[in-house]
This record gives sequence, C-alpha cells and structure tokens, in this order.
Amino acid sequence: MMGLQRKSVDAAVLLADVVGSTPLYESVGNTIAVSRIADWRDCMRSLVCSHGGEYISSKGDDVLSIFDQPAAAFAAASQMRVPGRL
Repeated sequence: MMGLQRKSVDAAVLLADVVGSTPLYESVGNTIAVSRIADWRDCMRSLVCSHGGEYISSKGDDVLSIFDQPAAAFAAASQMRVPGRL
C-alpha cells in the first residue's frame, strides 16, 4: 500500500455564500433566481481571479477559492459585499 504524501501550504481560503437566496427563489421563482445566482457566481469568480486567487468550486450559491495572500482574499471578499447586487 502506498503511503500518503503530505504537503504543507500556507493559504487563505475564502468561502462566499449568497445571503437571502431562499427568499430570492420564493419571490422571483426558480428560473429568474437560478439566472441571478449564476450571474453572481460569475462575478465572484472574476473577483477571485482579479485578486490573484484560484477558484476551486461552487455548489449552489457559494464559491470556494484559495489565495496565496490573506490580504488578497480580504480584498476580494470586501468587494463581494455589495448590497442589492442580486
């Protein structure tokens, strides 16, 4: 049996989630809500990349990413916090 190789990495992990997605689905319906959430994910992915981060995955209304520098993760997260973006 092969042993697992361990690698240590210093990184900042950013998990961003849409606040209020359930009421959004309830108020505008699935078709419009899915479209708005997809637009949000695209925007978040762009912000991650523009701050030097790496997009890892997305599930529903969240985005998981990793950054070499905590300040870059913070900058991306700060720009994600825009009221009324949905």
